[in-house]
Amino acid sequence: MVYREDILCVAENPKAMLDKLCYLFFLKPKSRSKPKMYLGAKIGAYFVEKEEGRTYWSMGSQTYIKESAKNIEANLQKQHRELKSKVSSPLPISYSSKLDTIPLYNNDDVNKYHLWIGVHCWAVGLGRVDMCTAYHIFAHVK
Repeated sequence: MVYREDILCVAENPKAMLDKLCYLFFLKPKSRSKPKMYLGAKIGAYFVEKEEGRTYWSMGSQTYIKESAKNIEANLQKQHRELKSKVSSPLPISYSSKLDTIPLYNNDDVNKYHLWIGVHCWAVGLGRVDMCTAYHIFAHVK
């Protein structure tokens, strides 16, 4: 998987694949090791007792979710806003998009909102399917 300058090579012989890439592109020697993180996802190896010699790999979203939530909360705090706590659903039961009176965002706010949507989409891509609901950030003034 390649994303800009990040490469995660999953193959029978990843060293051979990376050697071919090194022939075409410069790869930092220190970056050629067993994966630990990829685009914010923690990578881990695990083994099954009955299958000696086989390694399985997993990607976890916990680190990414914690860091992205921290960033969003810090950004809202600068605006003297905060995420609501103790919510029972992503949207209030009485929510109707036709009745939405949230003021339009300015260009800076639109860019931030687009960034948050991208962060949310990657979280869903990392396996947090439970977050795949209508995405609307409800924040209120302190």
